[in-house]
Amino acid sequence: MYNLELQNINHKIILKLNSINIENKIQEKLTFISKNKIIKGFRKGKAPLNIIKNFYIKSVQLDVLNNLMEKIFFQKIKSKKINIIGLPKYNFHKYERGKDFIFTVIFQSYPEFNLLKFDNIKIDVPIVKISDDDINHYIYKFYNKNIVCLDKKNKIAHLSDRVTIDVFIYINNKMNKIFSNIKLILSNKWKIIPDLEKKIIGKKNGDKFDIKILISNYYPNKKLIGTQQIFSILIKKVEKYKIIFVSKTNIINSNYINSFTFKDLYNMIKNQLQFKTNKMIRYIIKYKVMNILINLHKNIKLPLLLINSEFNSINKIYKKNKNKFKKINSKDLYDKAKKYTLIKILINKIINEFKIQFNQTLVINFIHEELSSFINYYNESQLKKIIKYYLTDQKLMQKLYNSILEYQAIQTILEKMLINKIKYSYKDIKNEYLSINF
Repeated sequence: MYNLELQNINHKIILKLNSINIENKIQEKLTFISKNKIIKGFRKGKAPLNIIKNFYIKSVQLDVLNNLMEKIFFQKIKSKKINIIGLPKYNFHKYERGKDFIFTVIFQSYPEFNLLKFDNIKIDVPIVKISDDDINHYIYKFYNKNIVCLDKKNKIAHLSDRVTIDVFIYINNKMNKIFSNIKLILSNKWKIIPDLEKKIIGKKNGDKFDIKILISNYYPNKKLIGTQQIFSILIKKVEKYKIIFVSKTNIINSNYINSFTFKDLYNMIKNQLQFKTNKMIRYIIKYKVMNILINLHKNIKLPLLLINSEFNSINKIYKKNKNKFKKINSKDLYDKAKKYTLIKILINKIINEFKIQFNQTLVINFIHEELSSFINYYNESQLKKIIKYYLTDQKLMQKLYNSILEYQAIQTILEKMLINKIKYSYKDIKNEYLSINF
């Protein structure tokens, strides 16, 4: 853990309020009250000013002093470009009429420092190409391959289609049904009635035709083997085989799409893995850049007020999600708070120093990266609804806004470093991402 220093130094500034200005403000407020407040025994606006003073002078005086102290203090720190932390504390003695009012303000501020140079620092940046094996592995891990038959209705039969037929034979000029509801895949391999499948190709539901066949050795009635016979064929249904992939996850929400053709699923998984990869690369680069920044600026004294605030936030998250995290003691948690505090200070410094403006064009990609963590998928119209909801939710958008600004700050620093590109497989990048404990 980095040996980050703490700073618990209160800054103090002594300021003065002009007595004439104070009295003028008090008089203005009392006059306003006299015109608008209803005093018992007087009509509205008719109570004498000395009566109003008796009732309200103490509260008005304190209110005026508080407003003037706050106003002059913030004017002062703005002129000196001081970035304060938390709320200032005002110390003062009792106000005496006719005398200037002197007060003291105690406050904490963000540390002042200069960013160090990054120009000659080397950094390894992962480059990942998603392979067919990666996509296929993901498909067969989360989806089952199923074969379904779809009714072609009035469309003609083709090779590899499945047909349902009744077969009749003419014996002594009389037609007898010998096979009922036979399901036959058109592959020219049915040996009972040779060449029948060729004759079915091009036919459709409801078609009926006769065919003269030399009975083969595979025919059930051995007495007819070697004879010429006429068969009548009725096509009852033509179906097309279709391979679909169905999610292995038991999906309760009916809005989810959980079955796909291989082509659609392949393209979807490819896009999803790309978004997941982009997110992992972004996080790994963030981790590396942050460590470099911390090492360069570890002598910055961190305001205790900020660290305590960060500690309380982290501790709250850990307590709320204690089943998801490894057990961590208070000291380690406090070390994390120190590190996160320094990171936020550095990111804020980079954003201000390089005048980084929020890049709105990154929003949709970042939303896709966040959604890429889900195994189940929505179709395009449902995805648009989710994105629309994301864009209208203030909490989600604030979180996204902060993430994008942080990303832009890191990219700004990254551009100034010496980048060494290293090829990673999807498996390698995933393992490195999972190994990070930041």
